[in-house]
Amino acid sequence: MDLPPRDLAQQFSAALAGFAAAAQTTGHTIGISLSDARRTAERLRLDRSFAWRIGKLTSGCPAGDAARLLPGRLALSRFVNALAVAGAPEAEITDLRRAHDRLEDVVSAFAGDRPTLAALADELQNSEQPTVAESARRSAFRGNSAIWGVRAGARFTVAACAPSDDKPGRTTFAVIGGYLGLFRLRSQAGTPLIRSRLSDRGRPTPADAEWGSLETVAPDDPAGAAWIMRSLCAGELPPITTEHERDGTSVCLGAGPVGASSECDVFFGQGCRGMGPTTRVPGEPAESDFVATTLLPCERAVLDALVHRDLRWSSPRAEVHGHMGGVLGGPFLRHEALPVKPEIERFDSVAGAAPDIAADRYDRMITALSAFTRRPAEEFELWRLTLTFPPTPGAMGLVFELPS
Repeated sequence: MDLPPRDLAQQFSAALAGFAAAAQTTGHTIGISLSDARRTAERLRLDRSFAWRIGKLTSGCPAGDAARLLPGRLALSRFVNALAVAGAPEAEITDLRRAHDRLEDVVSAFAGDRPTLAALADELQNSEQPTVAESARRSAFRGNSAIWGVRAGARFTVAACAPSDDKPGRTTFAVIGGYLGLFRLRSQAGTPLIRSRLSDRGRPTPADAEWGSLETVAPDDPAGAAWIMRSLCAGELPPITTEHERDGTSVCLGAGPVGASSECDVFFGQGCRGMGPTTRVPGEPAESDFVATTLLPCERAVLDALVHRDLRWSSPRAEVHGHMGGVLGGPFLRHEALPVKPEIERFDSVAGAAPDIAADRYDRMITALSAFTRRPAEEFELWRLTLTFPPTPGAMGLVFELPS
C-alpha cells in the first residue's frame, strides 16, 4: 500500500486507538487498570516491563512513541489470551482480537515489520514536520565509527564575522574548528577531518580577499598548509595532509596509532578579510552563513557564531545537510537538507558563555578571532548551534538574512 505519510499516521493512530479502547474496556470488566503495570502483571501473569508497555500503548501515547513500543504480534496475542484466561467476556475478547487484527493489518501494509515501523516513528509523530530521531543518529554514529575506523567525542567550531576595516561593504571572517577526543580504530591514511570551502551560500570569494593564519606556524611544520593551531591541540597528533581542490581545501589524517594511544584533540584556524557583503547585493544570495562540516562520526557537534553588532543581521535559522550526491559546502548544499532540528541558543556576549567542551581553551580561541577581525570580543553577540550525533558526512549551519 503506497499512501502519503498523513494516511500512515491517521490509519495507525486510528487502529491503535481502537485496540487501546477495546483493551481498556476488557481490563475494566475484570477489575484492573492497564495503566497500573504492577497490578496488570500480577493479575495477568505477565512480565512487568511488558505490562508497562501495554499500559503506555493503551493510555493515549503519541503514535511515534507507540511505534517504538509496540510489541510483536505473538506478544500481543498472549496479552489478549491472558485477558481471556482472567475471565474477560467472550464478546469483549472477540472485539479485542478484531482490533488487534486491524492494528496488525495497518503495520503490515505500511511498514511490513516492527523494526521498519520503529524507523517510521518520527514520521508518525508529526507527519508535517518529520525529524530524524537521536536514537537513529546514535545508531548511525556507532555503525559509521566501525565502517570508517575513526570517531570523535565532539566536533567544535567557533567563527567570527565583522565588517572589514579596510574593505568597505565587505566582511572579515575567521574560524577555528576541529575535533576533541579523536579516536582511531584503524590506522589507515586519508581519513578526512575538515573541509574549508571558498564560498558563502554559493557566492565566490572575491579575488582580492586576503587569507591568513590565526597562529604562527613553523616553516617546516608539515601541517602548516592546513592552518593548524598547535597551541589548541592536545595529545600526540598523527601526520596531517592537505588536498587542495577547486573550491576548497580538505585536511586529512595520515596513518597512525590506534586505540587509547591515538586519542587527541586537533584544531585548525584561518581567516579571510574582504570576504562577503555586509548587506544585500542585487543578483547575489540574500543570505550569509556559518557552516561546520562533520566528515567523521562524532557524538556531538557545536557551532558558535560570533556576529559583530554593527552587521545588524537578523536572527538565524538552522540547517542540517547530508552528503548523498551533492557537494558539501558548495552551491548544491541546500538540496541535501535533512529533517534534523539542532538546538539554537543566543548570548548577548561571549563573556561567561564558554561551552562545556573546550572550555579551557575557549578564551584563547576568542582572543585569536578578535585579533584577526580587529574587533573587541565584547562587541560580538553569540549564537550557538548544538546537535548530538550529527549526520556523517554532513554539515550544519546558521543562516542569516542580510539586511537591505
